[in-house]
Amino acid sequence: MNFLEKLPQIREMATLPTVAFRILEMIDDPGASAQEIARLIETDAPTTMKIIKVANSSMYGVRSEITSIQQAIINLGLNRISNIAVSVALFSQLFNASVQQSAFMHEYWRHSCATGIVARTLAANLKVNLNDREFVGGLLHDIGKMAMIQYFSVDFIQVVELVEREHISDVEAERRIFGADHNQAGEILARQWQLPADLRDVITYHTDVSQAEKPSELLAIVRIADMLSEIWGAGIHEGIRELELEREKVWNMLCVARPSLRELDVEVFTFELEQEFRKAEEFIQTMVAPS
Repeated sequence: MNFLEKLPQIREMATLPTVAFRILEMIDDPGASAQEIARLIETDAPTTMKIIKVANSSMYGVRSEITSIQQAIINLGLNRISNIAVSVALFSQLFNASVQQSAFMHEYWRHSCATGIVARTLAANLKVNLNDREFVGGLLHDIGKMAMIQYFSVDFIQVVELVEREHISDVEAERRIFGADHNQAGEILARQWQLPADLRDVITYHTDVSQAEKPSELLAIVRIADMLSEIWGAGIHEGIRELELEREKVWNMLCVARPSLRELDVEVFTFELEQEFRKAEEFIQTMVAPS
């Protein structure tokens, strides 16, 4: 039985955590109210406490202390709080690492949070309205890698060693060690978890967006955020050592959809984006800290 065949049989990975699944479901339901989502979140006390802690971080600059989910929704908006709740629920219920795995899992969640934050900032700066979907896409894009780290850690260590020793990509190293890559693993999980099609595409095609049947702005933005996070020190052994955004296929695909981007000073743009990323460090540390 190969790696991909074993994956669906791991009980803990069989379904998306209930709170996360229901929140994603309700976000896509125009009939769902903020009060219903708040009540759902509040059924999980640890999740509620962490969301309030995140909402009070300096990243959001709230004027008065937030003490409830309802107040957090009023101050920061329903989409933003829902996305924070999804990330907290995933972290709390899927992060069950041994001592050997803990360093890699910390890197994984730091990278996922960073990618979500950079994707959201990137979308805002490009004036692309994705209803905060880019944050969830950034959070979930590497779920296949999470499965490798958590349940096949000995093999994952070999992947990391191969990436560093031979200077190859993580995808190439994974295929050598696992016989499959984290995109394929992620697609299996995304289908099991019944994630929406746009998020499945992010998970399945983020390392090569040209493979998607209909590459979307969401997919392109998450991939750019993924690469930038790796370069800026919030990586997960992807094998990216330098990045010239203007030369990247995914950036040029985005420019086709939005021709005005070709007039952008990319160097200045990425510098300003990095400053926003640095400001989000407190948010990232709050997310990856134990509850």
